[in-house]
Amino acid sequence: MALLDAAYILAAVRVLLNEYSSVKWTDNHLNKWVQEAAMDISIKTLGYEDSDDITTAANTLEYSEPSGCIKVHSCVKGGGGGWIAHFDDDDWEEHPAVGASAAWDGVKWVFTLGTGAMPGITQAITPKSGATWHVGYQPTQIRITWNHGSKTQMYTYAWPAWFSDATYETGDEVNLDTSGGDITRLWITDINAMGSQQVYNVTNIEFYETPDTDYKGLSRIHPRLVQHVADNESGEPIHYYHHHNKVGIWPLPDDIYTVKVYSSKVTDDITALPSELRLLAIPYCLAMARLSEGWEDDFEMFITMYLNSLMPHRVDRGQYKLNTIDARDKFRIPEGKVVNA
Repeated sequence: MALLDAAYILAAVRVLLNEYSSVKWTDNHLNKWVQEAAMDISIKTLGYEDSDDITTAANTLEYSEPSGCIKVHSCVKGGGGGWIAHFDDDDWEEHPAVGASAAWDGVKWVFTLGTGAMPGITQAITPKSGATWHVGYQPTQIRITWNHGSKTQMYTYAWPAWFSDATYETGDEVNLDTSGGDITRLWITDINAMGSQQVYNVTNIEFYETPDTDYKGLSRIHPRLVQHVADNESGEPIHYYHHHNKVGIWPLPDDIYTVKVYSSKVTDDITALPSELRLLAIPYCLAMARLSEGWEDDFEMFITMYLNSLMPHRVDRGQYKLNTIDARDKFRIPEGKVVNA
């Protein structure tokens, strides 16, 4: 059994309730309370911490906070990169000049070769009308995942071609030449479709983006300081704020940058919490069980135990932990110490 996982918590609660089988409470009941406990613990202690990347856009001040975010603690410009998926029908649509055999079925692109036009051995998708992800986009590699095993000629092109590979197989990582301009389409060509229908179920399309290694920590400001700090009005990120479910970046970005956002989040997964916080789910579940039976005195006892154990954890979590490190006296030079020039 994993250390203090949901199964352990459930078993411990059953022991303390003196109910080893599902007579009053099913496993589903108890597991729902474990999930509620995880959410309550993560909200009150800020104990579940995670990081997310925000990709800036030119002349755009604010961006949506990370999903589940409670409080942003710090931001660092740089990072990002790696294999990034541009795959679904938010990014692509069927190319209108090729025929009606490349279609999005809700989870994948289905390229049906051997029917339609040109003369049926080629189908393509093109960046979706109105989408901007491909504009000025300069990844260094591409890879496509499909479930058809035969060798093909597969290529994207932007005049001239980004790549052309007559022996492309699923998952191959191919270098790209982005000097030709923005991507205009993704083709699949299979000469075997001249004699029989060939179906390619494309389940992923990924591009490799070079990470930004020019890291820079951003200082936190209040929104009222926008246009009042001594920086250019546009340029690379220097400051950030978190307000009204938005993360603001100042100066106004003049290009695409990656900003890594470190934040505390809400979670219903007890194993996402630090191990020292997971045991707090036990008195919470006991309190809920007694409340469901109408034992108000027992409920108040267990919920008080829970809250009394919970609240002290917050002082060494999240922004308190960082503010202690960032306190002004931490940067002072102790008496008798000499700093080398």
